[in-house]
Amino acid sequence: MLFEQMRTNIALIENFGLDFLNFRVPLVKYLEQNNFNVISIIPKDDYFEMVKQTGIKVVAYELKKNTFNPVLLFQAVKQLRGYQKEYGFTLVHSFRLQPNITSSLAFGFNREVKIINHITGLGYAFTGKSFSSFFYRSVIVLLYQLSAYFSNRIIVQNNEDMRIISKLAFTSGKMVLIEGSGIDLKKFSRTFADHNIIKKFKQNVSYTPGDIIITFTGRILKEKGLYEFLEAARALSATNPQYKFLIAGWFDFNNPSCISPDQLKNYLIENRIIYLGGIFEVRELLAMTDIFVLPTYREGFPRSVIEAMAMEIAVVTTDVPGARESITDNFNGLLIPVKDVEALTKAIIRLSSDSPFRKKLGANGRYLAENKYDSNIIFKKIVDVYKGV
Repeated sequence: MLFEQMRTNIALIENFGLDFLNFRVPLVKYLEQNNFNVISIIPKDDYFEMVKQTGIKVVAYELKKNTFNPVLLFQAVKQLRGYQKEYGFTLVHSFRLQPNITSSLAFGFNREVKIINHITGLGYAFTGKSFSSFFYRSVIVLLYQLSAYFSNRIIVQNNEDMRIISKLAFTSGKMVLIEGSGIDLKKFSRTFADHNIIKKFKQNVSYTPGDIIITFTGRILKEKGLYEFLEAARALSATNPQYKFLIAGWFDFNNPSCISPDQLKNYLIENRIIYLGGIFEVRELLAMTDIFVLPTYREGFPRSVIEAMAMEIAVVTTDVPGARESITDNFNGLLIPVKDVEALTKAIIRLSSDSPFRKKLGANGRYLAENKYDSNIIFKKIVDVYKGV
């Protein structure tokens, strides 16, 4: 077996620096503490230097998110082969479709390098109904088939994605289910929240005792159900001045589902519906939150929901792949139909009017986070995949 022979040099590849910073840097540090030498390969985007400042070994490659230009893809393939010669890694673990493709093309015929493709969610291509999304989906399927053919293992994050990829790419024997990317429960804990930052947040949103904070965190995308969140917020804020709806996240302008700043601005109401921008102090925002809402259309596995669970917050999310795996209805949150503003509004009213029930859901969420989604549990499962190739 690969790691019984002490061949422990590995590469982690992702095409979006922010996700690598938030989700993969903890994995890299875990691996380095467990006798792996890791080289991290990401684009030189706005987050490259921030990743570098974490102290891990990181190099850049020329493939940015949502780029499928064949010339750039093959330049990335050439670059990856060069890094393999330089750093001698014997396993490559890639996240998202483009890195899956480039790593498979770069090392598919190299028996010395094992390939782990990690599918973090099927996303827009599998939720859109337009001709463009149908065309995009057809292309995506072909690319998944190509990358799956060369891979040794394929990690997916929910059962529905496993079913679809197994059917479309004929790879059922290679599939491994690992729910989520893992979460640092010492970090995401009310005990360690910075009260000075919480105080600043409360001042910024004109918080007064008795206010009910309903929060959305995530990319500013239609497919995250943000329009449904905003419609519910508009209706409820008109009936009760103590409701405050907070939105935190980055605009993903390269995503076809992106909501523009002007479109978002049309829904904002001073001191009622508030956009906080992209923030890194998610823990502190959640520490002052009463109800967390993610009315998404589809997920790989929603990290934002797991973060809310870890912070003992009742969750409202949709009964769709990825989200439904994280929430048991009436145990650690409420599941509602997708694209249903009325159901979302009723769920928020129910939780806001029943504090004991809300706190019970939050406590159950923390219990699940501790027993299923702790980063040490998830990272060990990933290492087990490495050992099995």
